[in-house]
Amino acid sequence: MSQDKLTRIAIVSTDKCKPKRCRQECKKSCPVVRMGKLCIEVTSNDKIAYISEELCIGCGICAKKCPFEAISIINLPSNLERDTTHRYSANSFKLHRLPMPRPGEVLGLVGTNGIGKSTALKILAGKQKPNLGRFNEPPDWTDILTYFRGSELQNYFTKILEDDLKAIIKPQYVDQIPKAVTGTVQSLLDRKDDTKTQVPVCKQLDLLHIRDRNVLDLSGGELQRFACAVVCIQNADIFMFDEPSSYLDVKQRLKTAVQIRNLLCDKNYVIVVEHDLSVLDYLSDFICVLYGVPGAYGVVTMPFSVREGINIFLDGFVPTENLRFRESSLIFKVSETADEEEIKKMCRYRYPEMTKKLGKISLTTSELSLATSELSLATSELSLATSELSLATSELSLATSEATSELSLATSELSLATSELSLATSELSLATSELLLATSELSLATSELSLATSELLLATSELLLATSELLLATSQLSLATSATIASHQRNYR
Repeated sequence: MSQDKLTRIAIVSTDKCKPKRCRQECKKSCPVVRMGKLCIEVTSNDKIAYISEELCIGCGICAKKCPFEAISIINLPSNLERDTTHRYSANSFKLHRLPMPRPGEVLGLVGTNGIGKSTALKILAGKQKPNLGRFNEPPDWTDILTYFRGSELQNYFTKILEDDLKAIIKPQYVDQIPKAVTGTVQSLLDRKDDTKTQVPVCKQLDLLHIRDRNVLDLSGGELQRFACAVVCIQNADIFMFDEPSSYLDVKQRLKTAVQIRNLLCDKNYVIVVEHDLSVLDYLSDFICVLYGVPGAYGVVTMPFSVREGINIFLDGFVPTENLRFRESSLIFKVSETADEEEIKKMCRYRYPEMTKKLGKISLTTSELSLATSELSLATSELSLATSELSLATSELSLATSEATSELSLATSELSLATSELSLATSELSLATSELLLATSELSLATSELSLATSELLLATSELLLATSELLLATSQLSLATSATIASHQRNYR
């Protein structure tokens, strides 16, 4: 590192920087700005301040003056400038280098939170295009492949672009799964079961008894095992697991690790991000350590063996780069001699035969001898059994409450339906009565119509009779008139 000059990066938090609520103290106090250079650009109308890393002299005055503590000036070796793999935007997090997975082996990634492990997974899965630090003018894939020319990553990204490699990522935050998917565990597993290995995978991950439950009702550990199972039953070339042991107890972590190891074949890739070093030791074939400043920058080391990689992470020193990334080593307290551990293991507790009585109830226990480790294990198992019993009791209470609510709802609906049926019956009876009344009125009207018709016929007959009599009278009158005329004619003659 003798030839490495210290360069620096400026990080401005998008959540903390609030130019509208401050007096732009960072810009006013910057000595470079006072010299007439635009090292810090910000106005009260901007959403976030911009700091030029080329002009920044690293005085740190702006970071101290910022009332919201939104600015960080971080020094780093200048040789990292040419190894930038991805940067999201100006004054934001950037990642240096990438881990290289190997087919048929498990790559383990270890590092603190916010150091770029998830970003590396997204890039290796093809879900995030690396911009090589050029966030203003992102390069195309031709430039990216040229940048990685001569390394295994060139062939790897070429296969990703040609869709020869299918990648699946187990998400880090499994508590967000119920917000993204809905349905029962069984239905979701059936939808993703490409390899037809759902039953053995669920048996290995202790999921057989919860397959009928809704995803919304799963606990954190059940969601974690469900997420791992969804990944394990699919056909893919790259399997990525982001913190698969969180929310799980020791036994479940071991079973999950065994299932992940079972995915290995000669042609596929398996990448695991893990904080549990014992699980990482069991899972991985080689390890890449990530170091840097959380939220500012992250650096991926060259691959190491599992033992060497874990020791480098604990020691905080990378011998291949002659770089210390942590001020103090992480040391586990162990006994000075093996005899102390043997004594602890051989220390046993003896309980004599006991009999306890409470009224008519009597409890008798036989003599028992337990070692410290056995007692701890028994206590842990008892605590686990108690927790499971409490969970089962809660589920039973919930199911009882749901059943009671559903029964009450059904009873209310039945009562409402009965009331509606009674009302309909009453309305039907009323309609029948009205129909009978209308029928009676119709019969009466018909009788009156018949009577009127008879009277009309009688009047018609009388009219006909009168007409006949009138015709007869007219005939007689005509006859009398004719006789008179004839008499007058005779007299005239």
